[in-house]
Amino acid sequence: MTNQKGFTLIETLCALFILVLSISLLSIGVSQFQLIRRQTFQDRQLEWHLFLNQLEKEWQNQIVIKVTQDNIQTENAKGRISYYENYQKMVRKRTSKGGHQPLLIKVESLTFQKKANSIVLEVQFENQERYRNQLPACFKEELKQ
Repeated sequence: MTNQKGFTLIETLCALFILVLSISLLSIGVSQFQLIRRQTFQDRQLEWHLFLNQLEKEWQNQIVIKVTQDNIQTENAKGRISYYENYQKMVRKRTSKGGHQPLLIKVESLTFQKKANSIVLEVQFENQERYRNQLPACFKEELKQ
């Protein structure tokens, strides 16, 4: 009997304890991942910052022609005019040659306002989140002077 090999009761209990601990940690990790994912998709902050980065990069090579509360018209070096505007429940970029590109979705309202050498953007999303930012811009009137 002393020469037999196999698991003892203590070894089996230890292995079972490690298995239960691993499964419980895995379930906690999955639930935390789902919570983070849910909050990320409900929060529009990431989309807002990506939108601002895209606008800032595009406006480095463009001249702002006209600013109204609802839209902005810009012109690039090749003379192509772009319109940034509210459209249904999104903000889109539309070009003079047709077509459009959605930039922000689930938008309740977006306003543009000219202020000195910049444009102030204020947005309210459908989930009632509000954001405001001021981006530098080159205006056509400034080039004439």
